[in-house]
Amino acid sequence: KQNKPPSADLTSIAATEKAAGCQPVRKKKATGNQDHKPEGTPITYPDAPPAFGPHYPVTAPFERKFYTASDRPQIEYVVHNLEHGYSLLWYDDTIAKNSDQLAVIKAIAKKYEGTKLTDKFIALPWTAKDGKAFPQGTHVALTHWSAGGDPTDVSKQQGIWQYCGKPSGAVVQKFMQDYPYSDSPEPQAM
Repeated sequence: KQNKPPSADLTSIAATEKAAGCQPVRKKKATGNQDHKPEGTPITYPDAPPAFGPHYPVTAPFERKFYTASDRPQIEYVVHNLEHGYSLLWYDDTIAKNSDQLAVIKAIAKKYEGTKLTDKFIALPWTAKDGKAFPQGTHVALTHWSAGGDPTDVSKQQGIWQYCGKPSGAVVQKFMQDYPYSDSPEPQAM
């Protein structure tokens, strides 16, 4: 049961994979494994949004699956969640201002409520003050810190991104299957 991904037809939530207008998955060599900075230390991430990097020694709460701009933890905490195998769905201001699209993201996040390892998912905003904008025409970004197939070989780690125009349960489901929690530097950590 612990390794069974959420069911409940994620594919039926919102846009189809094709209609979501997603770009091809991007990958980049990851750095920052076990690079814990003291809480409060400002960290600049070159990517919008980050998929890896130095981070605070504490993660964002495991139980929370959806955040708004008013209650989101600092990015440095959720980057630590990435190291532990989370996949993050980031949404921009365009989505935040669209109640229908925001409801879709909340519905997707609700499918991952729970404390099983397969529930390592968080949806959260990326705002203009966080850094540069997503690529033109995209308003959703999925990120994951991949171990590259071998958690013991830091040189194989990669940041994974997929940018989409619209939120899609089908896209999230495929992303989570392609990049499961077990494909991360610290898959058993909560």
